[in-house]
Amino acid sequence: MPEDIIPEDGADKRTRILRSAARLFSRQGYNETSMKDIADDAGIAVGTIYLYYRNKEDLLIGIYQYSSALLLKRITDKIAGRTDPLEKYVIYLTDSIDYAYDYPDFFMIIFVDLRRKQIELPQRPAFSNFRRFLALGESLIGEGQAAGRFAASLPAAQLNLGIMAMWVGLVLTRVLEPAFRAGAEDRREIIEIVRSTVMDGIRSPSQKPFLVSRPPAKEKGTPAASEKESPRPGIFQGRRDERDEGLRPEEL
Repeated sequence: MPEDIIPEDGADKRTRILRSAARLFSRQGYNETSMKDIADDAGIAVGTIYLYYRNKEDLLIGIYQYSSALLLKRITDKIAGRTDPLEKYVIYLTDSIDYAYDYPDFFMIIFVDLRRKQIELPQRPAFSNFRRFLALGESLIGEGQAAGRFAASLPAAQLNLGIMAMWVGLVLTRVLEPAFRAGAEDRREIIEIVRSTVMDGIRSPSQKPFLVSRPPAKEKGTPAASEKESPRPGIFQGRRDERDEGLRPEEL
């Protein structure tokens, strides 16, 4: 179980504080945001914040812990009981992207600010859930490599970090747009780009579809139906979007 999931008896006010702080920190900057700004945005008295957090730095740590715990929980809940490493890693990727669209402010803090600080101060307790998130992706790739499902050309840790850099970069280009809207069509586009590019790239050669070259077309007339090239089969054909519509911080 990820650490720092807020208990139900404190969920309402604490999540309001965390969401408001994340929104203001990510949009106008940490130094430019006061505790009064956060209180006004959350619709509470300034003194209420200090019931939960000693100061602004403590509040930022609370955002690190909570937002990464929320991300980790939604993924571990989804992969629980599944055995196919390919299927589990698809969930790991798609649910991470879904999370970024559901909580863009938490996403910015986790994958930009927290990620940078986690590299600088890797043993800091506040980053424990993010380290678990990275370790989970690494272990899923390692599991797939051991089973012959994924290519073993790179160590699992390097491969997972490279994949993360790709999808985070794609999402950032959307989130940073002034007119960003977390629309379903935009979300599906990013997910499909990552699925088709990443998952096809990391599968071992034996796991990729075997393609038969199409015979040359006849000089005259239209090729017979049997000679037409079929769409390339893929592991994602027919898979519907499985967004976790109901997962919200106050329900955890």
